[in-house]
Amino acid sequence: MGAIYQAAANTRGFLVKRIVLRDMTRYPIAVTFPRINTSADSTKEELVTKTLFPAYNLFPQKRTIKFPRLEKDIAFHVHYGETPTDHSSYLQGDNTILRVNISGVNEAIENFQKSGNEPQAVKVHLELDASGILQTSEVNLIMAHEGIVKSTIERLTGGISSLFGSGDQKEAKQEDTEQKTTETSSPTTDQPSSYDTKQDEESSTTQSTEPTETTTTTPVPPLQKTMVHPLTFHVEILDSVYPPSESVGASMKILHEFDAADKERDLLYEAKNELERTIYSTRRDIEKDFVDHTTKEEIDNLNTIMKAISLWYDDESYYAPRSAIEEHLGKLREIVDPIKSRIKAFAELPQALTALKEILTSTAEPIKLVMEVNSVSNTLTASEYILTLNDSLTEEEENRKTGLPIYSLEDVENMKKIIAETKTFLKETKDTLDKCDKRADPPVRLVTVTEKTSALTAKLEYYGHKGEIWFTTYKRLFLIKKEALAMAAKVTNTTINATEANGTLSELPTEADEEFANDTDVKDQVTGEPPVTEEPTETPKSETSTPRSEL
Repeated sequence: MGAIYQAAANTRGFLVKRIVLRDMTRYPIAVTFPRINTSADSTKEELVTKTLFPAYNLFPQKRTIKFPRLEKDIAFHVHYGETPTDHSSYLQGDNTILRVNISGVNEAIENFQKSGNEPQAVKVHLELDASGILQTSEVNLIMAHEGIVKSTIERLTGGISSLFGSGDQKEAKQEDTEQKTTETSSPTTDQPSSYDTKQDEESSTTQSTEPTETTTTTPVPPLQKTMVHPLTFHVEILDSVYPPSESVGASMKILHEFDAADKERDLLYEAKNELERTIYSTRRDIEKDFVDHTTKEEIDNLNTIMKAISLWYDDESYYAPRSAIEEHLGKLREIVDPIKSRIKAFAELPQALTALKEILTSTAEPIKLVMEVNSVSNTLTASEYILTLNDSLTEEEENRKTGLPIYSLEDVENMKKIIAETKTFLKETKDTLDKCDKRADPPVRLVTVTEKTSALTAKLEYYGHKGEIWFTTYKRLFLIKKEALAMAAKVTNTTINATEANGTLSELPTEADEEFANDTDVKDQVTGEPPVTEEPTETPKSETSTPRSEL
């Protein structure tokens, strides 16, 4: 039932109630290790056996083994505690599960003793996981580290100062946590606290009776902290039975045979389903789709083959091999596939012709008009065309431009030829399809129309992309040309203004000129000769030439 439940729980099609199963140990599991002798003269090694997991104990469970005052490497065995007699043949007299070797104990103790740390014990962590597999998770060396502890008066002073906000709250919290950990971890921390209390009382009485004398306090014993150092260990599995290489090879061969049989079975079921599906779909198509696109001889031949294959499938397909099923499926497809291809061609040919006509009218014709307007006999690049533009950018000049030299006359002729050929192909194909017999294969293949559409689309994309690139380059160069002309006009205006300003300054009359002019008027009046006036000479304007684009 467990396997059935797990299969249903791991399958999407079944909804089962979630059940958490916990197993238990059938037999007790014990550990055997040598007794640790502190005396140096003891040469006999005694063994000690302790029960780790009793019988019928639920797992997963965790256990720890503590070896106090350990000064050298040690090895211990984990085994079944009490094995029943009927299982003695299975265990073959050896009921050991694993052997654990702990090394590097003496070196670690010596290294930490140099720094003032006192080793206490070696702790081994064992775990029996949810699958019933016993594992050794870690082995640690437990040591006691002595630290400096503040006196009671200093702690009271710090507490009082913290009430007024001058103390450090973080230090007070750290001291409290350290005191709590020491009280819970080491049982010897109760003695220093009582000792501090007595010393506090003695110091207070001394201060009350003899205020002139200084108080003396005894040193507070150091606080012991627990340190953990991981040790190196090696686990040797002893209860697993390794099969010989011949048995492993034979087992792998059997597994490969099972995999091949499963694949063959899947292919057989797939072939049977395909044959059955083809039989039923062909029966349905004979009554509906095949009526308008098949002749009487084809229908009679198809019915004969269908009847024979259906009888064979009903009688012999259950025990038939995959090759026989695929053979009958091939015979049926040889007749059905051409008819289905014919029906598909007559159904998709009008759609393909409509798509080709739409591309011709919506894309090809507009591109042809653009090509006829923007074409020249000799192909020019965008930069060459910009260089041939007039310096003037008036609206009249712009309106006289008939087009841009994007396409050559050869491109225009090729486009006209493609459009004419496509129109002729559409007309002939449509007339042929309207006159052909629907019970025979169509005179035009669907692949031909598809290739024609792809070729026309490629040509249109080429010409469209060419025009897009030309317009982009033309726009960029035209802006550069416009900026150059604007800069030249600005320089010309600046030169003209400077020249006019210089002429105005030279024509301003001075005081001597005014006196001389007055004398000349008097002389003219005396002599009666008319005054001679000089015509102002125009300052020649500097001719500026429009700079040509270096593009």
